[in-house]
Amino acid sequence: MNISTSVTERDKKLLFLILIALIVFMPYWFIIKPALANGSELKAELANARQEKEQMEMGLVRYYEYLSNFETNSKKYQEATEKFAPYMENNQIDKMVTDLVLSSGMSIKNLQISRGNELVGVEPYKNSQMAQEMAGEDGSGEENTTNPVVYSCLVTISVEGTMDSMYNFMNNVTSLAPAIVPNSYNPSIDNNGNVSLTTTLTVYMVDKI
Repeated sequence: MNISTSVTERDKKLLFLILIALIVFMPYWFIIKPALANGSELKAELANARQEKEQMEMGLVRYYEYLSNFETNSKKYQEATEKFAPYMENNQIDKMVTDLVLSSGMSIKNLQISRGNELVGVEPYKNSQMAQEMAGEDGSGEENTTNPVVYSCLVTISVEGTMDSMYNFMNNVTSLAPAIVPNSYNPSIDNNGNVSLTTTLTVYMVDKI
């Protein structure tokens, strides 16, 4: 049997079309398509990296805002608590009052400390700066979050001395307000001019930072 190996014109055209198709298809499959896939992956990685960068930047902004607010509130708190006494135990209050009496030139006959319910609400004069602060107003209508918690205790003392030392003691107590506020003075004078004084003091204290 004889097999013809001649290529017809039709076969030539078919082979030509196949060759053209291979020339077009192979670069797309092995070069263009992988490049497009890599490009999509790179775009996704770039988008993720940009998102992470934005999140880090926002985190840094919030961190520095927190530091700024913390420093501002700490300063306001220190200013608000500056004139109050620091929170003290009974022995510390005893020492403070004893030193105050002795430095005024008087002597102590009796001293009693009554703490009771320590947490108090101070009622300042209406429309004063303290009234606005304790009402949570700073003039802008915003809530004030730097108000200190105020504690109190009563100190009842009986002291002896001269008329001058009593006035010294009263002046010294007055100068310490609002840390120490006198509630009452009950003086008595004997025939020799010696003064006996019974007074009740309120000690206002806050937690210092």
